[in-house]
Amino acid sequence: MGETMVQDVLGQPEAWTNCVSDQLVGLPDMREATIGDVFVCRNKLTLYVRGADGAEAVAVFVIDDQGLRQKIATAMQPGENVHAALRAGI
Repeated sequence: MGETMVQDVLGQPEAWTNCVSDQLVGLPDMREATIGDVFVCRNKLTLYVRGADGAEAVAVFVIDDQGLRQKIATAMQPGENVHAALRAGI
């Protein structure tokens, strides 16, 4: 059995829900998206992402396992390509 990757937990960014302001909006172009910032608060992991088109997205994931949540936060480094970070082993 292969190593678990971040994408096994978070899925593909094209399927993420973009939570901006108080409304749900579509995602930016995620092909060359980069990670803007990562926050962990309680059982949530929040990713701020900038798409190839310059548009921003905010994706929030509920991850109850604290160790798993921290491993993912460590793998998702600001400035890194989103798709590359998703291939990181955890």
